[in-house]
Amino acid sequence: IVILIFSFYVTYRNIAKPIKTLSADFQKISSEDIHISSRTRWQNHTAKVAELDILQKSRLKMLEQINLNHELTLKATEERVEKEKAVAASEAKTNFFANMSHEIRTPMNAILGISEILLHDEPRTSRQEANINAIKASSESLLIIINGILELAKLESGKLSLVPVDYNFRELVDGIRSIARYLSENNSLVFTYSEEGELPACLHGDDVRLRQVLLNLISNAVKFTPQGEVKPKITVGDATISFQVIDSGIGIRPEDLATLFEPFHQVDAKRNRSIRGTGLGLSISRSLIEMMGGSISAASDYGQGSNFTATIPKILGDPANLCVEQETKAYRYDSSVRIMIVDDTAIDLSVAAGLLKTIYGIEAERAASGPE
Repeated sequence: IVILIFSFYVTYRNIAKPIKTLSADFQKISSEDIHISSRTRWQNHTAKVAELDILQKSRLKMLEQINLNHELTLKATEERVEKEKAVAASEAKTNFFANMSHEIRTPMNAILGISEILLHDEPRTSRQEANINAIKASSESLLIIINGILELAKLESGKLSLVPVDYNFRELVDGIRSIARYLSENNSLVFTYSEEGELPACLHGDDVRLRQVLLNLISNAVKFTPQGEVKPKITVGDATISFQVIDSGIGIRPEDLATLFEPFHQVDAKRNRSIRGTGLGLSISRSLIEMMGGSISAASDYGQGSNFTATIPKILGDPANLCVEQETKAYRYDSSVRIMIVDDTAIDLSVAAGLLKTIYGIEAERAASGPE
């Protein structure tokens, strides 16, 4: 009896108990419970339990792997949550800027409209006219700032997209060149334009955004060139088109070139404190050019001038898709026409009616809603 009891005890301790322990652990693992303590491996008293010893080692390795997978899962979950928070914050910022810009643009448009009405009023003194022009110019500058902030928010959230069309490239270049000449000569600067290669008649792309980028580069060149010259140049290659804007202005310090295209970054702020700007134009321009599949860069000799180069792919368009220019027609208006203006904003209603009255002599009726 004693030998029988002893044999049962040895069998239970060396075989049955380990098997029961392993069975309980694997049951927890199958139920995705990873909270299993790493028990000390039992002693291998006999060769008969060698298989159990191997199984125990496998259990410990499996437990280590499960713990590692659990840590990786927790880390991935945390990263996903942080990413979702960042996306939500970006969308909230974009919505805020959109609402803010709308709320500011409404009164600013009213100020611009009233300024236009006042400029048509007679009589007025030279001082009054100067003050009205100052109000109008300041309002236009503020609108540019608001639009810049809104565009930057859209770019950061990925909500600003290009609208590619087939467009008249030569017509775009002529318009840019005319504006550049006007800005340069109006600031007593020498204007020199040059081309290299044949300009294609029609390109495929977003001409509105391309015009925005080029005008930004030209206006910057004029703004930071107190005296000297501004030299736009277009180089047409086999696969690309490059737009250079070279000036003999104040230049950019070497240490500022690396951060030149960062948003809200104004280089040499102390020296340029009298020059207006938000530091958004170049940042937005770089984003737009990169969206077109191109690149933009800057080189400068501090105190001597700068050279900005924007390069885009040369994607030819179909001239058949261009709008055919119609013959210029003479339009006339009759002050006796009946016009109704409907707007739920009282100030906008007043400005629109005032502009029609002041500029065209048209008496318009007003309504604040559809039912009215």
